[in-house]
Amino acid sequence: MLGLRGKPVELDGAEVQRLGGLCLQVLLSARDSWHNDGLPFSLGAASEAFDQSLSLFGVHADEFQSSGV
Repeated sequence: MLGLRGKPVELDGAEVQRLGGLCLQVLLSARDSWHNDGLPFSLGAASEAFDQSLSLFGVHADEFQSSGV
């Protein structure tokens, strides 16, 4: 993620088979960092496993949509 800092990001979670809590923390932190930098950060595609994992953590995929403004 650090290599993408300063650029708009669209994640592709289409091949995700498992999403753990620590990974989710990193993704949410990155989303906040991109938002604070005024840059877009979004989730383009998500596998069923990705969506189910988000749901188990009480997070909705829409929470990854940030226009950066």
